Amino acid sequence: GKYHQSRLNGTNFQGMKFKNASFEQCDLAETNMKGAIFGPGTKFYLCTLNGADLTGVDFAGAHIDSVNFRGADLRGAKNVKDVAKANFQRADLRGADLSKMKQPMVEVVWEDAIYDATTKFPAGFDPVKAGAKAAQ
Repeated sequence: GKYHQSRLNGTNFQGMKFKNASFEQCDLAETNMKGAIFGPGTKFYLCTLNGADLTGVDFAGAHIDSVNFRGADLRGAKNVKDVAKANFQRADLRGADLSKMKQPMVEVVWEDAIYDATTKFPAGFDPVKAGAKAAQ
């Protein structure tokens, strides 16, 4: 589907599979996307995913540009790679696989994002220097 300037906050997308989906200028705050798969052609542009449950999401085919993940739960998310701009401030990144994100990461905010020993970052990336914090 194509969603443009839609208010989808609080929607339950748990376990859904998306292909060629386009979310442009959408409010997806507090959505439940737990275990969703974003396949080829999926695009997030100028979206808000604040506080969304993205636990175990597979971003294999997703292009992410200018997306706000502030306070989102990305534990166990995988295949996060095609990111142009993003805000991961206070997001939970424990166990997330971000190792394929292209460097240099331009306009990506990591302030107070939480990570642990199972979080995978790109080679050479220093999460502490970027402002992220190790889980305690």
